[in-house]
Amino acid sequence: MKKIFVFLNLFCFLFLSCSEDPVAPTDGKIVGYVIDQNSKVALKGVVVYSEPPTETVVTDENGYFYLGNASPGDYRIIATSPEYYMANVSISAKAGKESRAYIHITSKVDGNNPPDSPIITSPVNEAIVYSRSITIEWECEDEDGDKLSYDVYLDVVNPPVKKIAGRINATSFDTPLLLDSSKYYIKIVAYDTYEALSESSVTNFTTQYDPNVPTGEVILHLPLNGTHLDSGPNDLVTYVQNVTYTNDRNGNPMSAAYFDGATSAIAVGSEKVNIGLNYTIMLWCYLESSMGKTNKTDNVMFGVWGAASPGNASYVFYLYNQNTFIFRVCNGTDYSSNVTGTIINKPAWYHVALSSVNGKVTMYLNGVEQSKNLNATAQHSVLQLFIGCSQDGQSFFKGAIDDFYILSKGLTKSEIVKIMEKN
Repeated sequence: MKKIFVFLNLFCFLFLSCSEDPVAPTDGKIVGYVIDQNSKVALKGVVVYSEPPTETVVTDENGYFYLGNASPGDYRIIATSPEYYMANVSISAKAGKESRAYIHITSKVDGNNPPDSPIITSPVNEAIVYSRSITIEWECEDEDGDKLSYDVYLDVVNPPVKKIAGRINATSFDTPLLLDSSKYYIKIVAYDTYEALSESSVTNFTTQYDPNVPTGEVILHLPLNGTHLDSGPNDLVTYVQNVTYTNDRNGNPMSAAYFDGATSAIAVGSEKVNIGLNYTIMLWCYLESSMGKTNKTDNVMFGVWGAASPGNASYVFYLYNQNTFIFRVCNGTDYSSNVTGTIINKPAWYHVALSSVNGKVTMYLNGVEQSKNLNATAQHSVLQLFIGCSQDGQSFFKGAIDDFYILSKGLTKSEIVKIMEKN
């Protein structure tokens, strides 16, 4: 708890000190009305709540509800009343904005029963999936023989809130392209002709469609495809400040994190990011022509870094003098470095890999070996991993980062090249 408190203080200090401008709102508001489907009359006393949870409220005499403190993202807004069938809508909340939802609910019909809870049959719960897209299949019955329709939810958060299909009649659906090394959650909502609904249990599966990435060795994987969340098996907690999303190296929109070079950062608050002797750190990075703010000649891209003392500095990666990549590690009292022999051209995308086997670190740039460091033991640190800036908020990176990995195994050159070419 103490470490988390220290981290939060540091994180707040870092960004509050970066600018004297007023702090923009970080949360949004979700407001709306609950309306009788048939009479179109606004309903008082209906319980309204959200997934993920924000607040649970009751509509006023005008059928109005208000959910505050809604972090930006997707939500299911759910309305329940003893005299009505449960109803829900999907909505997105935006920072500093008001999102409005209209929920139409249907009076219960005498003698009608809701559908049975859908049963997800494929993929099986906790399956490993080896393809970029799958078919979700389920079964569902209605004892009254009513015709059924379905909503399909698929997301990397639990419970899933991203709807990928709405009111379809089939009992199967092909997913969009999936992220690699990611845990997905599925939920099916069934509706009968009277709008009575039931929900399936939430099931999950994990993707491993790139066999070149050893899933069992993944400590951290940030796909950075529109979110800062960790998609690896550890589900590490991440914090984000002023990061936006842009095209990746293949031109896919909203598929790489953009750092503004002055305030942007992602922080990972877990000691699992300590790398030890055997590890691989990989990422794609886009360097802009001009780099970010710094009080020195370096622009930090990521690191667990501080003073050269026990429990502090561990490792850091930065761009030196705007043309040279440097990776440094600290054993608690001394530093050692890997330096590229390549002059960095900008603007351009680069694939960087740092592979360590028993403390012997090799740096690769676009799959080409740059340098070796035969004495590079990174000490265990109590500090957090910062991506996009230094720990003290004095050095920032300007550009994009994509597919950030930390693995607990030192990969070979051929393994690194296969992953780079695959992605």
